[in-house]
Amino acid sequence: MICLTIDIDWAPDFIIDFVRESLIDHDVRATFFVTHESPALQRLKDRPDLFELGIHPNFLPGSTHGQSIGGVLEHCMALAPSATSMRTHCLHQSTPIFQKVITDTAIDTEVSLLMPGIRPHMPFEHRYGDGSLLRIPYGWEDTFCMESRDMGRPPIDPASTGLQVLAFHPIHIYLNSDSMDDYARLKARVGNLAKANIAEVDEVVRRGFGMRSRFLQVVRQLQASGRSTMIRDVRPQLLPGSPA
Repeated sequence: MICLTIDIDWAPDFIIDFVRESLIDHDVRATFFVTHESPALQRLKDRPDLFELGIHPNFLPGSTHGQSIGGVLEHCMALAPSATSMRTHCLHQSTPIFQKVITDTAIDTEVSLLMPGIRPHMPFEHRYGDGSLLRIPYGWEDTFCMESRDMGRPPIDPASTGLQVLAFHPIHIYLNSDSMDDYARLKARVGNLAKANIAEVDEVVRRGFGMRSRFLQVVRQLQASGRSTMIRDVRPQLLPGSPA
C-alpha cells in the first residue's frame, strides 16, 4: 500500500484545485488533511471515491482552530465530520492530545510521526481506556526533503512491498519548489498566502525540476501501479475487528 497524503495548510482554492485535478486526471487516491472551510474543500467532498478528508488540527499557541485541545478538535471535526484520520499541524503531539482524540472523536488513525528514510512504515496501536489510535510513522515529506537538500531521493521505494506514506503540501507542488526559499519569497511578496491570487503566485513558480515535477512523478507511478490507497483503509487491514 502507498498512501499519498496532502496537508492543505490554508492554501488558496486555486492551488488546492490544481492538486485535486491532477489526481483526478490520473485516477489516484489521496488523503487530504484539511485546515479550513472553503469552496475547494466542498469540491474534494464531491469525490469520496478518490479523496479522504482527514483533519489537520493546529494545537500550537495562537491557533485559529481554538485555545484548548477540545476546542481545536471540535472546530476541525466540524470541517470534516466523517473524518477518521488526522495529522497534527507542525507534527505537534502529546499524550493529552491523543487521549482526547480517542475519547471525544471518531479519529482512529493518525500520521504525525515523521521518521525520514524508514521503509516500510510500521504502524503501532496507542491504547487508552476502551479505545485506541493507530499511529502510522511516515518516512518522506516534501518540506523535510527540501530542508535536508535531498531532492534527488525518490519518495517511493518500488522494491518495498510494505506500507509507504508520503506527505506533500499544495503550495510547494504549485510553486514547484526545490527549497523553502521559494515559499519564503512568495510569503514576503503577498503576506497572507490564503488570499494570494493566481497572478501573484505564478510570478514565483519555478521552472525546471522541483516539487511539482516530483509530485507528478509520484502520481504517474501510482497510476501505473494501481497501489494508491487512503489512510482510512490501513486500519481495517492491519487491525480487523479492532475497537474504534
